[in-house]
Amino acid sequence: MIIECGGKGNMPLFARICNACGIPYVLVHDRDAERGERPIESERIVNEQIVEIAGSDRTVVLTPDFEAVSGMDGRGRGRKPHKAYRWYTGNGNADVPGPLREAVEKILRATPS
Repeated sequence: MIIECGGKGNMPLFARICNACGIPYVLVHDRDAERGERPIESERIVNEQIVEIAGSDRTVVLTPDFEAVSGMDGRGRGRKPHKAYRWYTGNGNADVPGPLREAVEKILRATPS
């Protein structure tokens, strides 16, 4: 199941709930800064909280963001899971970028057989 958390700031709560209930999960979020650049403080704090709660084995960070990694149009925010589904199924874009492939691989490893 893919859950839209309503923004990266809500991910620590979702991770805590999953941890408390023993639900396997992987969090995918934007770094919100180019490689080599430091995210603004509020983004850095949330990024650190996510890794602290979920752990690096359950976290995939997209640099700088989902739109840039996927090659999608960056206009408009939100509904990223829905946009990704439409992008990769409706436009003939069969080549999934490495960071998104990493997310799927982590999800498969986290899911009990």
